[in-house]
Amino acid sequence: MELLGDNRNVFAEVYADEAAIGRIAAEHFLARGFKHFAYFSFGNAWWAKRRYESFARTLELFGHPCHLLPGMLTGKMTAHPEWKDAYEEPLKQWLDKLPKPIAIFGTNDLQAMHLLHACKGKDLRNDMTDLIHEFSVRQ
Repeated sequence: MELLGDNRNVFAEVYADEAAIGRIAAEHFLARGFKHFAYFSFGNAWWAKRRYESFARTLELFGHPCHLLPGMLTGKMTAHPEWKDAYEEPLKQWLDKLPKPIAIFGTNDLQAMHLLHACKGKDLRNDMTDLIHEFSVRQ
């Protein structure tokens, strides 16, 4: 974490170490024995890209690819995009195509929540046991 600003001309800003966040998420999943991985972010922010790059790079060092929903991390740069109901169906279709069991890193709390909602809305008998066996979502 960095604290920037001189408190005179520039207000203080706190930045997280985005690369460390991505690396730690990958290490967390690897330590739990997962073999399939994905990253989910429906926004296009510099910090989300850094998290993804670090997450994917760490997995690559261990010989694992990282799945990314097509079209993610592209388009207009926005840190907190508005969730649209129209996003849920393509998300569910992507989840269907992913190998299972899979560990999915949601770039922040809100996006992980949307991801969990989409997972739970799938045909898993709406049973949390099935959800846990098929998907592991972390933020």
